[in-house]
Amino acid sequence: MDYEEIWQAMLGQIKIEVSVVNYNTWFKNTRMIDYKEGNVSIGVPNQFIKEWIETKYQKDVLRILRGIHENIRSVSFSIIKQDVVHKKNNIIN
Repeated sequence: MDYEEIWQAMLGQIKIEVSVVNYNTWFKNTRMIDYKEGNVSIGVPNQFIKEWIETKYQKDVLRILRGIHENIRSVSFSIIKQDVVHKKNNIIN
């Protein structure tokens, strides 16, 4: 699976678990930006969203990601500029 496929699968599952308002507020403008040694890095648009997801949703995001790909062990969040993001379609084996 590539980054986009994994992240879209996670978003599809989280969309089922949270309200539409929460999904649109916290997850709509996020994307998977890296995967290294079992850690998934997620790009978020600002510090407020980063802190909120880390506090309220990090365990859920990690649980869903682990269900999608067994090699995922942790998740971290980074602030990224939305207009600068380049989608990586690297394959995770």
